[in-house]
Amino acid sequence: LIAPLGKIRRWRGLPALSGTCWEEFVRRGTPLVIPISETMFGGRPADWPGHFVLTECIFLRTGAVGELDPEMDRFITAARTQQVPLVLMAFSSMPIPRSVILQLAMRIVEECEARPRVVALMGPHSNEPCPPSITVQADALKAQGRLLEATGAPFGKLLPLMDCIIIHGGLGTTAEALRAAVPCMATGVMLMDQRCTSHPVFGSNATTNL
Repeated sequence: LIAPLGKIRRWRGLPALSGTCWEEFVRRGTPLVIPISETMFGGRPADWPGHFVLTECIFLRTGAVGELDPEMDRFITAARTQQVPLVLMAFSSMPIPRSVILQLAMRIVEECEARPRVVALMGPHSNEPCPPSITVQADALKAQGRLLEATGAPFGKLLPLMDCIIIHGGLGTTAEALRAAVPCMATGVMLMDQRCTSHPVFGSNATTNL
């Protein structure tokens, strides 16, 4: 980021930056608001200046947030009527193949003692082909109303309706899970912000559900 900023400053006739953006913010006393919960951040670093402020996570809710898909709404209503638990699996853009997600979802449906219903969100993997054996088994569970496969859903509306959430542990999904106050498991490929988001929250006094 420092190189393109340096070019812009030269265009404006300004002197070059002497360090990174972070170092410049510190040196100039520039206020910096970081919209992340301090607990999720792993605590406030001791060497941060007073003009760096951590807030709570922000949730942008507008009228553009859609309703749940009618099929998903019916699936959830049916599970509530039958008094069986609802489990959500959602790994967003993580590189987890659709076939693997379906296999895990089917194990939960068939092997868990509570016999839960599973909503499996595939994200960008929704059109991936699966081996016939997996497809046949998944289609049978879908026909029985025990498994629902979808591309995505508005988390702010879906997560509070679940009894258990299995997510990849990124900042956005973890914040939504905390807000929903539903038991949650962070799993999958622990890359990027997943490593530094879920771990500080686990076992903290902010929640007992992660």
